[in-house]
Amino acid sequence: MKLLVDMNLGTGWAPILRDAGWETLFWRDVGAAAAPDDLIATWAIDHGYVVITQDLGFVTIVREAQRNLSVVLVRARKSALPVHFANILVPSLRRYATQLEIGAILVVDERRQRIRMLPLE
Repeated sequence: MKLLVDMNLGTGWAPILRDAGWETLFWRDVGAAAAPDDLIATWAIDHGYVVITQDLGFVTIVREAQRNLSVVLVRARKSALPVHFANILVPSLRRYATQLEIGAILVVDERRQRIRMLPLE
């Protein structure tokens, strides 16, 4: 599984996810920092990446356009910094890797994870 970390999560996530075994890029390394979500989504689809973000706009893109884009939505109540959230996100990615490779939206917060397979109905 290949992961694309959105700008809103910061650069600290890419090395942690790489160390966990995934090919990971930070969006600014491949595109403009101010790029619109639909451009990021198109790039991720074209290159086979799962987007990790805090931006609900990606869920809207998947829902409205029925795009086959897997999205991991981080919904941290306190902090989405790796030092606080890596012990939650990394196991969640491992648990749902197969579903994300097929096409899914995974919502991860401190208390639970929810997965919806694509296409959304």
